[in-house]
Amino acid sequence: MAPQFCEPSRLDAAWNSIRRWLPVVMTAGTASFASAQVPGAPMPPMEPKPVVAPKVGDAAKPEKQYEVKFDGTDWSKIIDWLEKETGLMCITKDKPQGSITLKPNKKYTLGELIDLLNERLEQDNFIILRKAQSFSFYAADQKVPLVHTPNVNREDLMSRGKTEYVQHIIPLVTLQADDVRDQVKKTLSPFGEVQSFGTDQLLVRDKAAYVRNVLMVIDEIIKNKNDQYNHKCEYRRASYVAETLRTLLKDSTTDTSTSASPNMQWNGGFGGGFPQNNTATKTDTRRFRTVNITVDDATNTLQVTGPADKIIASKDLVKELDKGDKKRPAPGEPTWATYNVPTGTAEALAKQLMANKTYAGSSVAAYTVGTSQISVYAYQADHVEISQLLKIPPVLTPVEVKTVVVAGSVDLEKLTANVKAAVPGLTADMKLDGEPGLVL
Repeated sequence: MAPQFCEPSRLDAAWNSIRRWLPVVMTAGTASFASAQVPGAPMPPMEPKPVVAPKVGDAAKPEKQYEVKFDGTDWSKIIDWLEKETGLMCITKDKPQGSITLKPNKKYTLGELIDLLNERLEQDNFIILRKAQSFSFYAADQKVPLVHTPNVNREDLMSRGKTEYVQHIIPLVTLQADDVRDQVKKTLSPFGEVQSFGTDQLLVRDKAAYVRNVLMVIDEIIKNKNDQYNHKCEYRRASYVAETLRTLLKDSTTDTSTSASPNMQWNGGFGGGFPQNNTATKTDTRRFRTVNITVDDATNTLQVTGPADKIIASKDLVKELDKGDKKRPAPGEPTWATYNVPTGTAEALAKQLMANKTYAGSSVAAYTVGTSQISVYAYQADHVEISQLLKIPPVLTPVEVKTVVVAGSVDLEKLTANVKAAVPGLTADMKLDGEPGLVL
């Protein structure tokens, strides 16, 4: 059924308005006819209008303010008032019935006014849809048809009420539409939609509040070169968040990897220890996108580098992962500690410790000393947690393990320097007498 004017008695006023712009339309001739829409066909998106900067000295025109005083006022009279105050015609199939009372002690912009009325209309399952020359009422629990969703440029978007349905084209500059489209979709309301508009633009359709939020996030990514995200973890160990994030971000077209900060990178236990889970996921030649997550244990931070859609996803996921009842203490200084465990359990407990998700991909290193001791190199905050896991207090004293490593024809001086750099806190001395080697 075609939309009807709200009140037949207002047809004369409507025709007077039509007479004012009808000559312009007739003058446009064939061009106007060619752009006419077939009923039910999607309306092609309108390119955002460029915002013309005001001349120096020009004062910005203040937006009109509306005073609301409804005391048991019929909706038919409120519609009359809206038409008179806003200059917009009411063209709608359905309209709310009954009366309302609204007597706030403030004035509203047009966008704020529509938000106020939409909040009241929720209980009647209606929402106001504002176009350039008219406004209508639609069912609040149904998606607004594409052909009836107004196109707005950036300037118009910012002045719209939070609850107003709009569609807006967002230029992505250096981003690719296909990279960010799916992630943007997750941030919209149940009725929101997003489509790639070419390769570097997105057409987003939703309530103005959601569209503005998408615009803000994309602006931030573009500003930050769209390929990097840094986060200081407060509740969880950064390595735990990184490993979980690595799993969640991986998909059929994306390869992910984690790596430890070079200032404390240790590729496994010493003297019978076990390697940590710090290997990158292998990729095949068909994959072309990579995400790298670097962990700095000293500051408990992580850095994500990758495509724009993965950066957006990372921000949301990290917020969910880095949660807890109690904030994690500062890492402190890295140190060796010995844990005296029941005889015969050292190997099993060391393996269990290094398999723990909290330390996977981290710089924590553990090795066995005989069958009743585990020596662990970790930050002080880690030792607190490890002590709780093993239910054994640490002995925070240097571990003295002397082992002669036969060097053969290897350059002892270079080897000594490399070992010291690879294992912070480890003492390494050259053994020159007798059989050459290192004393650790």
